[in-house]
Amino acid sequence: MSPSLTIQFIVVGVDKCGTSALAKFLMQHSKVSFLGETYFFNRDYGRGLEYYKLLGAGVPSENTLFEKSPTYYKSLTVPKYIRDMDPKTKIVLVTCNNVRRLLSRYSADY
Repeated sequence: MSPSLTIQFIVVGVDKCGTSALAKFLMQHSKVSFLGETYFFNRDYGRGLEYYKLLGAGVPSENTLFEKSPTYYKSLTVPKYIRDMDPKTKIVLVTCNNVRRLLSRYSADY
């Protein structure tokens, strides 16, 4: 990731509500790069933003870069950390019907 390249958006959401599906659909585009599930802002923020930028090494600067970490929605500090990194970074929140989510979780576990 070049010094000028930043995460344009971050996908967050509840388990079993489609965050992985959304990431897979977005990755179909040749100019979109997926950083992965980094959990940086709630697990590794203390390592610094330079560490975070290293995770995107090799991404073409013309690509739109995003990450997905479903646990970010639970944190009160993550939105501030993201804003502090770059106020232009968008947060995409994926939600779903709780009953369908419960059934999906149950069928995945059993």
